[in-house]
Amino acid sequence: MTDQEYDLLDELYFVISFQELCSQVNLSQDQLINALTGLCAKEWVRVYDALGAEIELNEIQSTAFRQYKFLASKKGLFAHNATI
Repeated sequence: MTDQEYDLLDELYFVISFQELCSQVNLSQDQLINALTGLCAKEWVRVYDALGAEIELNEIQSTAFRQYKFLASKKGLFAHNATI
């Protein structure tokens, strides 16, 4: 796990919007989208739409990341806690 992945997962213990997450971490929006895309590919993050419905990994659109909310998955929490 990279330091960046660790720091992002550290912020995802509770559901957080893209904008809130962007203000919490020291990444540009494009960098954050790339990092979240990688975390999604590892199945370490769950993605929700504006209404709170979970979006399946194959339905995530990188162009819509700014409207999504994020939460660490069980798998992501295990990976995060294994590096402590």
